[in-house]
Amino acid sequence: YLLNASGATPDQAEGWRQLQAPDTAPGSTAWRWRLLADLQHRLYGGDGADPAGAQRLDAWVQASSLFDGLQALLLNQCGLLREEDGDLDQAWQRLKRASDVAAHSAWKSVKPLCVLSLGELSARLGDRATFDDCIAMLEACSDRDSRRTAAVRDWMVARRLRMDAQYHAALGLLEQAVPVLQGCGRWFREDAWLMAIDTAMHVRSRGALTRWRQLLAMPGSPRVRARSATLAAMDAAIAQLDGERSRACQLVVQAWRGAPPSTAKRLLAMAAASALRWTPAESADLIAQALDQAGAWLHQSPAGRRLRDAASYRVRSSAAQGVAEPDLDTVWLWAA
Repeated sequence: YLLNASGATPDQAEGWRQLQAPDTAPGSTAWRWRLLADLQHRLYGGDGADPAGAQRLDAWVQASSLFDGLQALLLNQCGLLREEDGDLDQAWQRLKRASDVAAHSAWKSVKPLCVLSLGELSARLGDRATFDDCIAMLEACSDRDSRRTAAVRDWMVARRLRMDAQYHAALGLLEQAVPVLQGCGRWFREDAWLMAIDTAMHVRSRGALTRWRQLLAMPGSPRVRARSATLAAMDAAIAQLDGERSRACQLVVQAWRGAPPSTAKRLLAMAAASALRWTPAESADLIAQALDQAGAWLHQSPAGRRLRDAASYRVRSSAAQGVAEPDLDTVWLWAA
């Protein structure tokens, strides 16, 4: 049903037409699948979620006392919608509850997907305790050796290694996990790529960036604004590694401006504000606009706090005094 709901013509399948029946009872399994499909459409329609509609769906899900795999998926999607509209506290609560429900669900495939979403948010917020709990949950999975669960675990361990600045070890696990996670469909979101890009930049791995770009640009890959923004972000990282700082800045600003309203756009806004500070074409108005779009990430994430702390520092004035150029690692703040 979800695959059909996510397609261009979801009503082609007989099963989906039956779910669309007008007499479907609220609270029934069919009704809940329709609700999940609606959440999917709002999250991945390409132009961002309607806040009022998202809040109404969120209220319906919160009112349910059901405790099964479908409820975990509904809570997970509501959490991602909250993350999209910038309400990070509510997003964390929904995703935490989703992972708790999934832990008791008989649906084996639900748990790693919900843990992945919670882990991603916790890592960006610097919540190490919750993040370590997520890794422990994956280790306790009955299907911990399955291909997908192992890939999610590799991704999460790579995240943990990044927190300890072990970027080379993290990159190896990311390259191992990415081909599998691509198959997780809409749970492996565009903003997840920003962490991978940032890790490759820390170890100066142009090869990894090139391989990932080829993977994302393969024939048949989605051609939506979010994917175009991710490809532009990868091009910006490659340009930066090639020493083309001005072009890199232009590309990351292009990625930020071109992305649809989403979590990725908010994180790209931080990257754009960061990159603009180090270029001769620095624009105070453009930086202010980017910082404003970053929203809560600017105040609640470690990368956002670093960016705010650096806001009054001017590299050009320092350069005029003979101070060396900043290291590459201090230039890009992807909130990854």
